[in-house]
Amino acid sequence: MVHHQHLEIASKCGSGQLGKKRFLVLQSEGVIDEEIKGHLASPNTHGYMFIGHGWKEAIINSYSHLGDDMSGVGPDRYSSHGIAFLYLKACYSAYKVPIIRKHYRYNAWESNVATRGRFVGYEGTVSTLTEVFQWATAKGKNDYPFSVGK
Repeated sequence: MVHHQHLEIASKCGSGQLGKKRFLVLQSEGVIDEEIKGHLASPNTHGYMFIGHGWKEAIINSYSHLGDDMSGVGPDRYSSHGIAFLYLKACYSAYKVPIIRKHYRYNAWESNVATRGRFVGYEGTVSTLTEVFQWATAKGKNDYPFSVGK
């Protein structure tokens, strides 16, 4: 099962391609923070794509066009297992947030992804003209960023 938040155009995020590969693709518009955490924690989630707003410190879901009060979701381990991919199409989703004794290329979002998988996000603010220059990608870590000894 592949979860992603649909913001504008489903074809832009590849849901058609994933559906053709026989994945169940669920689309949600206007998700709240707890739904994002729940989608990532599901044992049925193979990969996750978020398309929406983000802010510095790699916080996603920082604004809702529906008017809901959003505090956003910060980078941490939410998945119950290492998922195959995590695409965060939100400004600053690949913002560098160092963690002591952890070697993330960008931030703890990488911890949700299997070591054979990929984390993809944006390093800065994004517009239609600058999107290709802000892409950032890293191999998954499949670890626990704030746990000692794991």
